[in-house]
Amino acid sequence: MQPPVPLRDSFRPAARRRLSEEILGQFRELFRQGRLGPGDRLPPERELARIFGVSRTSVREAMRALEEQGVLVSRRGDGTYVSDPEAAAFEPPLAGAVRAQRRRLADIFAFRRAVEPEVAALAAEHASESELLRLEAVLAEQEERLGLGQDESGLDAEFHRLLARACRNGVFLSVLSGVQDVLAETRAEPLRTPSRRKASLESHRRILAALRSRDPKAARAAMRAHLAAAEKALPGASRVQPAPSPST
Repeated sequence: MQPPVPLRDSFRPAARRRLSEEILGQFRELFRQGRLGPGDRLPPERELARIFGVSRTSVREAMRALEEQGVLVSRRGDGTYVSDPEAAAFEPPLAGAVRAQRRRLADIFAFRRAVEPEVAALAAEHASESELLRLEAVLAEQEERLGLGQDESGLDAEFHRLLARACRNGVFLSVLSGVQDVLAETRAEPLRTPSRRKASLESHRRILAALRSRDPKAARAAMRAHLAAAEKALPGASRVQPAPSPST
């Protein structure tokens, strides 16, 4: 049995045309051959540039594209490692970025599905009359802004913030307050189509009606339906599932 060829001897100088694509192609071929696999550490960037016969910038572009696709992972002070080459399709960098955004949104919605229905159920039990009136005022203003074609994303967020306060659970409130910037990614302007905005208002009304009826079960179901509809309306959502949890 012949000894394995060192990884550094598996690469060859890259062609001068479309250098980053050529480098990506070589990585892909090594993954196909099984010469590179999960956990393998790559040579330093400087050495890869020397092996490929290109600038470090070209190497950096190719590696960044692979990181965006989840193929490589950089560990500060340790190096760059292969994560899971089968998880990526070697898309162009822009396509990889879009894919990463869809994955992140799916993860955020998975978090919201786990937490917010219970928040709504608790709010149905504990919300005060003044809190219910405030929620009604938020929805009235949200409807007005929709009619005027104005941005109402802040009111959407305010509705959910008031629900968290009304649930009377300090842990839920603390957690949701701490991730507001993350949750706001699901309300980004490019994602808020007119139909989604209108559907969101109607969903909020159903949630509030359940709170008014003091019906935790109905409030939980209304929130689940609201989140499911919002996620379904995202571009490409049907093709994306939340990332699996790391094995322990």
